[in-house]
Amino acid sequence: MVRQGLRESFVERVVWWLLVFLEGLLALRLALLVVFANPRSRLVRLIYLVTEPLVAPFRALITHPLHHVGSEIGTVIAMVALVIIALMVVRFVRGLHPPMSI
Repeated sequence: MVRQGLRESFVERVVWWLLVFLEGLLALRLALLVVFANPRSRLVRLIYLVTEPLVAPFRALITHPLHHVGSEIGTVIAMVALVIIALMVVRFVRGLHPPMSI
C-alpha cells in the first residue's frame, strides 16, 4: 500500500517537474519573440528548435497578418495546453488507485 503511494507520488513529481521545465522553455521562447531576439543567434535558434514541436500544432489555430503575433499566441496556447495535459495525467494516475477508506 505504501509502495503504491510512493510510486504515484513519484509519477506526479515527474509530471510537475517536466511541466515546469517545458513551461520555462516556452516562456523563454515567448520572451525572445517579444523582444525580437536575433534569430541568427545560436542560443535563440536552439530555443526555437527545441520548442517548435510544442508550438507547431497550435500555430494554425489563430492566424494573424503579423507572423510574430501568431507565433506568440501559439506559444501561449501551448503553455495552457501543457498545464491541462499535466493535470489530466496526474488525475489519471490518482484515479488508478483511489485511497482506501477505513
